[in-house]
Amino acid sequence: MFKVSENFFVSGQIDSNSIPALKAESFKNIICNRPDNEEPNQPIKTELRFVCEKNEINFHDIEFKPGDLDFQKIAITEKIILEDKKTLAYCRTGTRSITLWAFASCKNKEVDKVLKNVSEAGYDLSHLKDVLVSYKSSLS
Repeated sequence: MFKVSENFFVSGQIDSNSIPALKAESFKNIICNRPDNEEPNQPIKTELRFVCEKNEINFHDIEFKPGDLDFQKIAITEKIILEDKKTLAYCRTGTRSITLWAFASCKNKEVDKVLKNVSEAGYDLSHLKDVLVSYKSSLS
């Protein structure tokens, strides 16, 4: 798990056994950015949602297939970020999750600061800088 901002973390695939530990660490939201059946033996979302509900954690299904980024997914992610509750977003490696965070965050942060947070979390989205700048300018 990698910290991106004060209350936002990303990771690769989680399983139902990790959810009680996330509750113990005060996580309030889990965002799934991964479709079911992307890999064999991958935990299915309904199972994870059920365990989240038992542990009083909100489960958000914002499925994001590679190359499938859209404004609705960004807006939903931004809304969760603005709640300012401890959140873990996951996909296969965390890259899709941190990409959504970057787009959702550039509305309220400078793109260089967003990319710095991404880099500090161990990811490289520098190839998206021009796209993030264009997206940010389209919001004004």
